[in-house]
Amino acid sequence: MPDLNRMSITRSLESFGLAICFLLAVLLGGSACCAREQPDHEEVALPIPVSVDIRPGLCPNHLRIESPLTIPIAIAASLDFEIERVDPLSVRLTRHGFPEELEPAKWAYADVGAPVVGGLCACHKLRGDGIDDLEFHFSIEDIVRLFDLGDRPGEVIELSLSGRLVTGEPIEGSDCIIVLSGVFEDERTGDEIYMLTRQAEDPECGPFKLAYNCTVSDRVTFAIYDLKGRMVALLNDMDMSPGIYTATWDGLTRDKERAPAGIYFARVSNSFASDITKITLTR
Repeated sequence: MPDLNRMSITRSLESFGLAICFLLAVLLGGSACCAREQPDHEEVALPIPVSVDIRPGLCPNHLRIESPLTIPIAIAASLDFEIERVDPLSVRLTRHGFPEELEPAKWAYADVGAPVVGGLCACHKLRGDGIDDLEFHFSIEDIVRLFDLGDRPGEVIELSLSGRLVTGEPIEGSDCIIVLSGVFEDERTGDEIYMLTRQAEDPECGPFKLAYNCTVSDRVTFAIYDLKGRMVALLNDMDMSPGIYTATWDGLTRDKERAPAGIYFARVSNSFASDITKITLTR
């Protein structure tokens, strides 16, 4: 049985070699030479920091727990960071210590703010710097429920956005909110601004009539943006009293030319909040 004898000799030599290796390790004060080479552990890439701004253009940031609306949270672009590098579908809202991740209700490219410089809870009231940002809207009701904010009025809470670049690298950034509570006269009262309805004489090419409600006296901006976040038309930019207003977009650009067919976003905003609706122009 030559094969069995050869296998037995081979195993004996392997055992003898391991014994010699172990003896040398003891004499030299080491213990790793006998171990079989282990594969290197895969290194975990640290997230690339990004500038996150809750309620761009507002300082300090707040979240009113009774609000049925959404809260805007932006990843700010800069000359050193192109916002198109971010994969919008990967972005989630989180709170440290909570396993839940919240998906945005909607997102759009728009010049809504500027990178915040300073500590974690630093903020400013800059409402644009000429560079497109990536603005997400998250349900306030879901934030309150998932992150246990219902009994925390007056507290300052850190929230984070995490996601990935289109090339796969992880990203993360944080900002602070002040949790507020108050009595609402109706289901949509408070320091918010929001879209009501949208009608069009021709659903494909307009003119589109958009109604919105503002509940505080403030400067209101109403504009149409394309998918790149570029302003196509400015429908309103003035101080307004509380009330319900309408704006009409006839499908023309600021240069009074017909806008190309495609998807556009109507965005109404004041110092406290903003709301966005999508418009499809087919011809």
